[in-house]
Amino acid sequence: CRMELFVSKRHTNAAAAVHGGVYAALLDNVTFWCLYCGIAQNAGMVTLDVNVSDLGSVTEGRIVAEGKALKYGRSIC
Repeated sequence: CRMELFVSKRHTNAAAAVHGGVYAALLDNVTFWCLYCGIAQNAGMVTLDVNVSDLGSVTEGRIVAEGKALKYGRSIC
């Protein structure tokens, strides 16, 4: 699964860099669609944890998020 976001001023914080919440939302969405495409229609899923580390601030252009399900399971334990 792949999602793209074209950065605009509404995505930035006071430092004119993309807000961490925008990164987190993009990652959460690409994860959802990656999993959704591989599970039964009546199966449920939730995001348990999202951790975002900003290694370099984006101020303009395009952000691309790609995901790949490595394993589907029935338990988090």
